[in-house]
Amino acid sequence: MKLVMMLAFLVSLAGTLVLGSRLVRAGVRHRGTPELVYGAALCLSGVGSIVRVIVYGIIGVSEETRGAIIFSSIFAVATLAVMTTGLRLIYHPKSRWPWGLQALLVGVSLAGTWHLATSPVAVHLRPIEQMLNDIANTGMMMWGAIEGFTYWARLRRRLALGIAEPMVVERFRLWGTGFAVGSCASALLWLTPILIGKRIIDVIAVSAAANLAIVAMTVLIWLAFYPPEWLQRRVSARATAS
Repeated sequence: MKLVMMLAFLVSLAGTLVLGSRLVRAGVRHRGTPELVYGAALCLSGVGSIVRVIVYGIIGVSEETRGAIIFSSIFAVATLAVMTTGLRLIYHPKSRWPWGLQALLVGVSLAGTWHLATSPVAVHLRPIEQMLNDIANTGMMMWGAIEGFTYWARLRRRLALGIAEPMVVERFRLWGTGFAVGSCASALLWLTPILIGKRIIDVIAVSAAANLAIVAMTVLIWLAFYPPEWLQRRVSARATAS
């Protein structure tokens, strides 16, 4: 099971960094907000994950590794800030309320980083104050899932009237599903200690499930941005049949 967990992590990490860098290049080249936002967030998340796994899974948590813990947490805050900015710009460019939700999530994440920097290092179970970063990330993922599915439902009605492209509709379904899967993986990071009383790294099955969920999320986002021919044919055929 440990081998499965490690392989799942390596696959998810490789997929995250490759997809992230590819999207950043596309976003810069075409000035596309979705590509740039998703790409930057994936790259930041990947770097933060490397540091986090090294500290929590290999070196071990201690006062000597506090700097690395804070470094990883800062990358998590940056990831959340970038992604929530993207959600606000993509789905609600003219609304005011997303600013408040973004500020709340970023504030919660920063509070978690502050506790990590100023409180005694939790060698075993972290207090909930030091899990605020993960909780905020779950909230961000849930926001993304809700937005993706809401827009998908709206475009499905337009598709029925023949005024929407089938693949565009499918992209939003994939984005919504990817964020939903990601929210489950994120929630495991802080729900596992609360419900089971153990760190996720100490529960091999749960840790492997979280990494496999991240792999699934990366695949879904990849399909949304770079749909292969077989998926495009399938979506087109389904739309024609209906």
